[in-house]
Amino acid sequence: MTQYNTQAQIELFADSGHVERFSKEQDLLLQNARRMSQLSTFPSLPNGFSNDLVGLVEKYQGSYRAFEGNAEPEQVRERADNARFYEQKFEPEVRKLKSQLEDADPKSIPGYLGRGSNGYAFGIEVDGQTYVVKFGRVGQMNFELKPLRKGRGVSNLSQLVAYSFEDAATVMELLPGRNVTEYDSITRPQYTDAELEGLVGTIDRMHKHGLVSDPKASNFMYDSEAGFSVLDYHVNEHGHSVADSVIELVHALTYTTDGQSSWKLRDSDRAEYDRLNYDSAFQRIDMTSRLLHIMKGKFPEIFAEALRRNEEMKADTRSSSFEKGYFNKVRLLESAEEYAKPFSDAPQSAEAIKSRVADIESLGFF
Repeated sequence: MTQYNTQAQIELFADSGHVERFSKEQDLLLQNARRMSQLSTFPSLPNGFSNDLVGLVEKYQGSYRAFEGNAEPEQVRERADNARFYEQKFEPEVRKLKSQLEDADPKSIPGYLGRGSNGYAFGIEVDGQTYVVKFGRVGQMNFELKPLRKGRGVSNLSQLVAYSFEDAATVMELLPGRNVTEYDSITRPQYTDAELEGLVGTIDRMHKHGLVSDPKASNFMYDSEAGFSVLDYHVNEHGHSVADSVIELVHALTYTTDGQSSWKLRDSDRAEYDRLNYDSAFQRIDMTSRLLHIMKGKFPEIFAEALRRNEEMKADTRSSSFEKGYFNKVRLLESAEEYAKPFSDAPQSAEAIKSRVADIESLGFF
């Protein structure tokens, strides 16, 4: 068995039911799989390995021997190929970047893209092509690799290129465009129906591949030529509805940075504060109406599911949406009056929101 195959077997064992998920033990095995695979005496470790790792190998060597050779050949091959490819193509550049992280503020390093809850992301150039490398915790990284594997070949999704548990690094293709949270109400593009239809189609394809989008706005990218793409997604382990996923898009598609600062204007510029609040309320209900019409016209099966889910939620006495479904009509109408009140044309402003509410009702909701 080659060194790369052994490394693959150790990774698979660490991710099997033999080792507790997200545990320190799992992290140790994953992060040291490459080092251990280089030993002809594995799983007996010579000097130079930590006491924790030696103890871990002693604890699991029996179950590893029973597991060894029984893993799915395709899974072993995929991980072995990855180990070889990463080492040859990405390791030098990634380790150069890691060495910089030891002494510098990540934001000061060329290629810095941002920080999420699970680590830092950078753009790196290898062989004339730009990739994204994300550094994070090993256990979380292992969790995130699962949907990335299932998402291979699904258009408009982040695509896995290579990874290394030893370096705690995941390399992905660079998605086109900008994160939708980088826009405010002035700079945000006027998304076309064709672009929204493309995004709904992506959500539909994801569900058909057993995946579900993470509805955080920062997980959606937009490019004027390529349209929308999805940055972060998960395995759909809990049977999340595709209709729910589409309706959840409203938050991302109407997200602006305005809301984070509007409260500061409450005393200093009341007129601007009122405008931002009204615009936000109108955009949300308008986007909801647009998405429902796109579902009805282009994705009738998803639309039918949305109607069915709406009735289920209205009937669920344990749910906060009991008797209301997806949308709280009473609250929406109250909001129309509330947000329009400060304006000289309050009746007309309120009517703009109410007309969208009436449109949603005409589609069979409430």
